[in-house]
Amino acid sequence: MTLSILSDCDMTFVDLIANFRRTFHKNSDQFRICCAMGSLVRDNLLTEIQRIMVIVMLFGISVPLYQPIICDIYDGARERVEKLCIQKLVLNPDYFNEIANNSP
Repeated sequence: MTLSILSDCDMTFVDLIANFRRTFHKNSDQFRICCAMGSLVRDNLLTEIQRIMVIVMLFGISVPLYQPIICDIYDGARERVEKLCIQKLVLNPDYFNEIANNSP
């Protein structure tokens, strides 16, 4: 189910996050899925666009809650684009709003 959400590249990030919350409406489910997605990113088991989508989703869902996962992704990032995305999201709080309504 999680990967099918990440496979829809026609959705905006706002729609992607809303779809995620509809699919996994319990906070405990969201936490487990977000941890699993963080592991998939960290272990490089997703495509580049899926990794970026997960990073943006984690920021959009709850930065404080998923900050350790985001930091772990940043520390282990193999691709420069992942580090740049995280840097922009961390250093510029408005960046999420700029990209949120754009297609991933």
